[in-house]
Parts: sequence; C-alpha cells; structure tokens
Amino acid sequence: MYRGVRTKYSQISALVYYLYTKRREKGRVVAVRVVDLCGIDRKCGAEVSKLLGELVKVGVATKHKKGVYLLEKHDLAKALAILRNLV
Repeated sequence: MYRGVRTKYSQISALVYYLYTKRREKGRVVAVRVVDLCGIDRKCGAEVSKLLGELVKVGVATKHKKGVYLLEKHDLAKALAILRNLV
C-alpha cells in the first residue's frame, strides 16, 4: 500500500507507478484497486477515482465495481500517456 499520498500530483505519480508495477504481472487485464493506492484516506480515494473516471471517459478503462477499475494491457501505454499529460 502506498502511504502518505497527499497532493493531486503525488496521487497521479502513485497511480502511474502502480500501473508500471502491475504491467509486469501475468494476464491480459490490470485491476486497479483504489484501496491499494490510498488505504482508508477518503480524500485520496475520491481524487484517484476522479482520475480513473477520466480514463473511463476516454475509453481506456472500465469500472468493474466500486473502487475497482480494469485496464487492458494493450491500452496501458495510452493510459500512462494520458496520466503523464495531467502532470
């Protein structure tokens, strides 16, 4: 779990780092759990959910259930480029 994520930019960088580490795992889909990134911090969870919502609007991610978003590995480079542009 990534602790101490406070500002919007540190949340974006934590999400980018999370996606980079998850991309090396097996499978075709990367599951992004907001709890893994923020723990019980509600402000952080809301901000990360907004960021992932932007990826859903673009069509890169899919909302699976509350707090869980799915990204296919072939769309991961596009998602990382979008997040890098936000920084």
